[in-house]
Amino acid sequence: LNTAGLPLLRDLAQQFPQLPIVVLTRQDTLADRLTVSRLGARQFLHKPATTTQIFRAIARVLTGSKSSDAKVLVVDDDPATLGMLSALLTPWGLEVATLSDPQEFWQQLTAIAPDVVLLDLEMPLSGLELCQVVRQDTQWGDLPILVVTAHTDADSLQQAFAAGADDFITKPVLGPELVTRILSRIKRTRRRSDR
Repeated sequence: LNTAGLPLLRDLAQQFPQLPIVVLTRQDTLADRLTVSRLGARQFLHKPATTTQIFRAIARVLTGSKSSDAKVLVVDDDPATLGMLSALLTPWGLEVATLSDPQEFWQQLTAIAPDVVLLDLEMPLSGLELCQVVRQDTQWGDLPILVVTAHTDADSLQQAFAAGADDFITKPVLGPELVTRILSRIKRTRRRSDR
């Protein structure tokens, strides 16, 4: 891409807004990246790019935000909350596994191998304790963990993050916010593993 290519990028993005665009260019300043992003490109590759980098970029834009193979483990001792969260997440193509007995957490974690875990803080076995157990394990230490709780005080937030939580979601859960946060965590984790 050069300055002559910018009008083409603009036209493509306007005429075909769903078309995933990958830009390959020698220009690599923040201003270049912002311009390309504002014009609708979904991936930016700096030349020279390897064949592997190009194919990964294409694969990423073609899969977009699809998460059909992403698994979410939801742990809460309230069956109504589990049902609500499952109903909320399943239409987004997420494979949702629910667990009401935190004593079975480790067995389910290893059997399901989720991409994200949602933990309630207040259960017979605390969500904070489960979070710490995950963070202490070398295989699961980087697994995204979102804590779901009715507590919004600073002390609860501090405890959740100190235990290793990646994010904090308050009850009552707002559907679009939860879905956005989960999909964002999945996408970020997959990008890291693609490198």
